[in-house]
Amino acid sequence: MTRQPDRLFGPYGSELARMGVSGDQVREATMEIVQSYLKAGANVVTLNTFGGRKKLREKDEAAFMGILGEQKALVMEAIERAGRPPVKEIAASFGPYGDCYKPEEAPDTWQEALDFHLLPAAMASIQKIRPWFETFTTSTEAIGAAKASQRWGVRPTISWVLNQEGKLLTGQSVADAIREVDSAVPGVVRGFGLNCCPVHAVQAALVQAGDSAKRIEVIYPNAFDGNAWEAEASGGFHGVINRQKTAEDLALLAQKHGIEIVGGCCGYTPCDVEEITRSTRELALKEAA
Repeated sequence: MTRQPDRLFGPYGSELARMGVSGDQVREATMEIVQSYLKAGANVVTLNTFGGRKKLREKDEAAFMGILGEQKALVMEAIERAGRPPVKEIAASFGPYGDCYKPEEAPDTWQEALDFHLLPAAMASIQKIRPWFETFTTSTEAIGAAKASQRWGVRPTISWVLNQEGKLLTGQSVADAIREVDSAVPGVVRGFGLNCCPVHAVQAALVQAGDSAKRIEVIYPNAFDGNAWEAEASGGFHGVINRQKTAEDLALLAQKHGIEIVGGCCGYTPCDVEEITRSTRELALKEAA
């Protein structure tokens, strides 16, 4: 790998919580967050649409479409304000049906998952952005999201939460999950991701995945060494402890496994993304020398 990996936007939720904003303040705060990630060198932009799944569960499709449209408009305005820095792609963040850490709340069949994720896939197609299904817990829901994307002619990213051993929360290996999805919906999923877990879980998953690791395009762990639900129960994510080492570890993982996009999930800040930008750039330059 001589090319520097692309850098993913960090989270919105933990940043908004850190800023302590609410109500009418949220829009301008979100604008600031977008500009901060752009300034930090992130070039794969995600929309603050993860929470829209609540409207989908309530079957309030108009509200969901409104959220996506508003967030895309906000991002485009922020890019203009920032002086149009290089942006490779814009993606809409779509969460799972159930709790991010409870696979028992995921749809029982891929058909149920398809029904739930069909509107997000449609909106991604209409808005001409990448559908980014993340923090999934099961391969069944991933198949449904992939089939929904296939119906609308879009190629999604699908990212899973991992446990401490680098497996899905169901206990299924990442390699088996990737093979199951690719077998059910060949040629549809653009790439898979690993997120909302510690760095060591990402590393374990990549090693265990073998040849299937080639299908993993993005890694973005949490700022916590334990399970994400434990962090939330103890008051939330409090930031990356060793910013430089974490960024260097992610850069090395990307180099070793050919990862195309690197970033951070809950608890990461624009400063952490800036360090990832620096570390991945320096490693790419060193390798090219």
